[in-house]
Amino acid sequence: MTLRVFISSATNQQAAAQKLPDPLRSWLIAQLVRSGSHLVYQESLIETGVNTLVKLSQEINKQDVVIHIVGEDPGRVPSDKIIDELLRCTGNSKVITMRFPELLQDAKHFRLTYTQWEAWLGKYYDRDVVCFYYCLKDSSSTQAANSESNANPLSTDEHLEMLKPYAGYATRCSTREELLTHIQENLLRRLNDKPSRVFSSRWTLAMLIGVLLLIGVAGVSIYQVWRSDRNKPQVDSTSLFAEQGAASDGARLKGVAEYDVRAQLQECVTPSLQRLGNLETDKLSDADLIRFVEVLLACQENSDRSSWLISDNERTTLARQTADPLTAARDSTNIFIRELANMFSDSPTALSTILKELSHE
Repeated sequence: MTLRVFISSATNQQAAAQKLPDPLRSWLIAQLVRSGSHLVYQESLIETGVNTLVKLSQEINKQDVVIHIVGEDPGRVPSDKIIDELLRCTGNSKVITMRFPELLQDAKHFRLTYTQWEAWLGKYYDRDVVCFYYCLKDSSSTQAANSESNANPLSTDEHLEMLKPYAGYATRCSTREELLTHIQENLLRRLNDKPSRVFSSRWTLAMLIGVLLLIGVAGVSIYQVWRSDRNKPQVDSTSLFAEQGAASDGARLKGVAEYDVRAQLQECVTPSLQRLGNLETDKLSDADLIRFVEVLLACQENSDRSSWLISDNERTTLARQTADPLTAARDSTNIFIRELANMFSDSPTALSTILKELSHE
């Protein structure tokens, strides 16, 4: 299993001025290439026309770990324009700074150097970031002359202090050999652990998918049983409407209009329909009666006899409900009552009046 490693370190300014590779980074790469890891660093990136910080962000997102090496010279600060473009490319201009509020204080994100950004981007993409403080004895910073920004770079100490909650303490090294040893040990440990971590994460994912599938199957089965029981006629059920008059009542009410809906209901065979027709308009409007008739006729056309059955206990419950008629109707075992709840979801008072009349035998 190959470990993908990004080597993050500030470029030596003297070497950069002469367009030469950074000596420390070049030496480390030459030693680490035998470790079996895939190494990526700033000079290895192919020029694509994308600004350097965005390109670094894209590349760090592909890696497993960021080896972050800092020294007394923090490196160069990108221009505000480059930083703004990076923030836009992450999907939201505030997404990085919202995740790391420390960077918002005094606009510190505009003082981060390229190298410091590499560490924060690693944590933004949830990569392991391992920090090393390499104390250069001959460090004479030429940062100001080479900076793209007028902002003073964030000091290495301040950068590491802010990064500590996310990446831990930096390991201090005084020689390049000591630095190499620490990096090699860290990479070897990660390389040995990675297969088991990958296997573990894949196994965990497979188990999670299996559990979700089982829950889904069980949920469908429970829902089907619930629907079956809900629509099943009860043993002590009686019909909401007189069976011998249901057909004639339905024929009478077809095509009824608001102006004669009360009169037509009063002429029905079913007592509950007569009671609805006799209600005063302040209790139930003509428009509400028309909506009731629409549900009644739809259920007559599309449902069987069981649509009208209701248990004695539910009759009592519907007759007494006052606080929440919508919930009472939606929880009903009777299809017709549930359809009324859908029709009168905007008028619970009218629904309550209808339910009380229907619940009388």
